[in-house]
Amino acid sequence: MTNLQIQYTLEEMREKGIPIRPYAEFLNPVVKAYDLVYLRFQRSDLERTRKELSDFGMLVVQHDDDTLYLRAANDSPFCYINQKGSTEKFLGFGLSVTSRNDLVKLSKLEGASEIHHLSSPGGGECVTLTDPGGFQIDVVFGIEKVELLPERETSKLNFPIEKQRVNEYIRWDGTPPLISRLGHVVLKTIDHCKTVEWYRKTFGLLISDIHHLDDGTPYIAFMRCDRGKEACHMHQVALAQYVDNEFDHAGFEVVDMDAVAFGNRFLKEQSNWKSIWGIGRHWLASAVFDYWADSDSFMHEHFADEDVYDDEHPTHYSLMAASNLYQWGPSAPNFFKLTFRNIYRVIKAVLGNNDITLRQLKMAKKAMSR
Repeated sequence: MTNLQIQYTLEEMREKGIPIRPYAEFLNPVVKAYDLVYLRFQRSDLERTRKELSDFGMLVVQHDDDTLYLRAANDSPFCYINQKGSTEKFLGFGLSVTSRNDLVKLSKLEGASEIHHLSSPGGGECVTLTDPGGFQIDVVFGIEKVELLPERETSKLNFPIEKQRVNEYIRWDGTPPLISRLGHVVLKTIDHCKTVEWYRKTFGLLISDIHHLDDGTPYIAFMRCDRGKEACHMHQVALAQYVDNEFDHAGFEVVDMDAVAFGNRFLKEQSNWKSIWGIGRHWLASAVFDYWADSDSFMHEHFADEDVYDDEHPTHYSLMAASNLYQWGPSAPNFFKLTFRNIYRVIKAVLGNNDITLRQLKMAKKAMSR
């Protein structure tokens, strides 16, 4: 482990004199979201999208001329919506709450929709808000659950002392491993602190970890739903500072590390997906990961074996660095490539009234070389 791979609590940061710019605290959020339930995209070719997402491990629930719904193996009727459109675009995502009264509270916020019924599989009700980056956030309640789908059993492992697999084998049947659940969505934000604080104030999200720059400026916030003493995955929504508001990637959990590897082999051999990064193990979240991009350049991740926390787990801070993104695996790709489009967006972002400076962008570029 390098010296960069050290996590501190806020109190430890202050005791050591490490500069930090904490986010505002919100002890009484409007509601407490319970889970991330679906993603919403606009696509020009639904048939191609159906094929590619099936290769990735999702199952089609409903497919007509205008909309494509897909599901995972869990009890949610769908986890992925594609709407027919002329261009490829990430539209937003859905969060669930545990009471209809939460929808009533949200419907009273400025810019929120009225409570409306959903025509999607499973029914239910919804209030739609728009986050500071312009993404549509559906907050849903009352969607009917469906039966779990059978999944491949997790691999029994033989350790030096304990042998779990006797007269048995580990074999792959050659099909894409089924997605177990939608795990997380990561967005890039131009007004980072404002956006993080909006999600926390509105949905009560807890911050699990923060990557910060050399001057203490938060750069990536990994947030999870507050379920009290019920353990929750390390992050369901993550927000990273950038020169624009855009989708970064979505993570989908599979049953185990073998499923990550089986998916890797299938996508390499039989699909149009492009390998981006993996297989490796993250440092934060500890998950085994594998990143791919579809034909529309939207990045998706298979992951397994991720950390879970309850509400007693404090926020930890760590220095932004490429080496802090993974423990083992291929080197992290260069996310700061200099193109004419990026130069234009940097100038526009820095000159605009946004939560970003040229100095911070230089620090971020430097961090990714560490």
